[in-house]
Formats: sequence, C-alpha cells, structure tokens
Amino acid sequence: MPSSLLILAWGRRVSQTKVRSTVFQALVHFRWYDVTV
Repeated sequence: MPSSLLILAWGRRVSQTKVRSTVFQALVHFRWYDVTV
C-alpha cells in the first residue's frame, strides 16, 4: 500500500473523528442549555 494512500485514508479517518467529536460536543452543549433554561 503506497504511503500517500495510507496518509490520505488516515487523514480522512481523523477528519471523521473530528466531525464526530464536534457533533457530540454540540449535542452535549445543547443538552446542558436545555437543562439550564
């Protein structure tokens, strides 16, 4: 497997994980907002 493809796949996985964690943080934030308001 070429290193460029490996780096590309790794970068895609990292970006997906970042998006997932961002969505999770947003959901938690809105949940706390609902609780406080």
